[in-house]
Amino acid sequence: ANLAPTLNDSVSDEDACRLLVKSTAAGEGTVGKDKVYGGEIFEQLMEHKLEELQVGAQHLEGTKSEMRQLMEEKLEADQQMRARQQEEQLENQRLAQEKAQKEIDSIRGQHEDVAKQQQELLQKLQEQQMELQKQQQMEALR
Repeated sequence: ANLAPTLNDSVSDEDACRLLVKSTAAGEGTVGKDKVYGGEIFEQLMEHKLEELQVGAQHLEGTKSEMRQLMEEKLEADQQMRARQQEEQLENQRLAQEKAQKEIDSIRGQHEDVAKQQQELLQKLQEQQMELQKQQQMEALR
């Protein structure tokens, strides 16, 4: 069957053997009822054809192996690229969080400064009010 892969199931075994003897073995064999007969040349031609097919199969297997290797390498490269992208995303998120925290700290610091200034102004105002009350009490006593 490997010698004539183009044959379909509708071709009888006897016709397939005749076709093989004619095409592959250059007519150097004879198809009998149960056997194919041929001389040394026929055997050599058939063995040569089988060797060609085996070499082709080995080449095909090698090509499959190379393709499998390439696919594995591509898969690994894709996984590494995804891992790098995830690392970059995590790093970008970390940097964004740090920036946001710095902005929060800056706003908090500004708020504390404003609150401190308000407290100082309120304390000065209270001191001034107390001083004014003392002056008014002193003038009232005179």
